[in-house]
Amino acid sequence: MEKLNVSYLPTLEDHINMTLEKLQLSVPKENKIIFRIIGIIAVMCATAGFINLNENIIQTICWIILTAAGLYIISYYDITRPYLERNRALRFYNYHKKDLCSKTIMIKGGLLCVSDERSTVKIPFDFIYRIRQTKNTVFIFYDEAQFCYIPKRVLSEDHINELSELKKQSI
Repeated sequence: MEKLNVSYLPTLEDHINMTLEKLQLSVPKENKIIFRIIGIIAVMCATAGFINLNENIIQTICWIILTAAGLYIISYYDITRPYLERNRALRFYNYHKKDLCSKTIMIKGGLLCVSDERSTVKIPFDFIYRIRQTKNTVFIFYDEAQFCYIPKRVLSEDHINELSELKKQSI
């Protein structure tokens, strides 16, 4: 019995969403918290130093640089890195868009089949490492680093529910 069969041609929006959402999945929350704490400490030290130890222009410049560094660290995972990743994804997509072909993802008879014009991969569903859903994308991980993705725009609500059930069964 076929549980899922979707085909899609990745769009620029799909690629950018996948890249940004994969970034969010790959960064542990602890890292984000530690970065924010370090950034806040840097800004607080710079502010205290600017108020209490501001004796010459060199010190003023150092406190301003420390404040800027602290703000950069605070915003790194929320603003800076997504901006850089979005630009990288845009360049990557534009460079490779002539080579893109439609993908078909099918779950049938206990196998995950991912195919395009150049290749077909068949993986027993028991070997699926993880299925993660984000706002715009469903990720099916084969291991920690390898995955296929399905834009939610091509999935019906029934497909999403079936993937959720498969996720519960596989874990």
